[in-house]
Amino acid sequence: LKCSKLRRAYNLRSWVPNLKCNLAQEKYGFLSWTWRVYSATDEEILRQCGMDALCLCRAVAYAEKLSWVGIVLSIILLPIYKSSDTEFITDRVVKLTIANVPEGSNRLYAAVVAAYIFYIVAWWLLLRDFKWFQQYRLLFLSEPKPRNYSVYISGIPHKYRSNKALADYFEKLFTKNSVVQSSVARHIPHLQRDVNHRQQVVQKLEHCLVSKATTGITPMHRET
Repeated sequence: LKCSKLRRAYNLRSWVPNLKCNLAQEKYGFLSWTWRVYSATDEEILRQCGMDALCLCRAVAYAEKLSWVGIVLSIILLPIYKSSDTEFITDRVVKLTIANVPEGSNRLYAAVVAAYIFYIVAWWLLLRDFKWFQQYRLLFLSEPKPRNYSVYISGIPHKYRSNKALADYFEKLFTKNSVVQSSVARHIPHLQRDVNHRQQVVQKLEHCLVSKATTGITPMHRET
């Protein structure tokens, strides 16, 4: 980034405590960072930035490869379109498109072949990326981290419906300190309704306080 102040906004992993990684803390010049974009390995990105960042980089690389295929095919097709003799088309830009090829011309086969080549390459790259995803997804899930060993449980008895009680129960089943953390998700629609009602009352009360401060008159509740 040209402005150093923007680096904190666009590079959160360089300073946010829970997101810090060595790869994001590396500093480069205005153009010297470009070589690092292509030299960082998939394993390094996975270890430093996570699976989501790695998949995003792979998707961008997939789009870049398809773009190069389109560029090469365009270099081949543009002279074919341009060399077609269509008298009623005079625009130079249109002469470089398939609109310059007359109906029934053999040059149209070039567009069909190019389309097949593009789609075949696109599917081949996609199939290769699916195999890549399986490999790195397995590598990601095999890491010894709590997120890869989390278990979702339903139908918990009432006496274990607290974070501590649930953790103590599973520590008795396995070994002590075998549970890193337990969190019980509570379904409390009545409490949510009361919270919403409280929020409405707070907003009305704040409105009354502002009204009293500006007019000097205490708002009164009118019985209905």
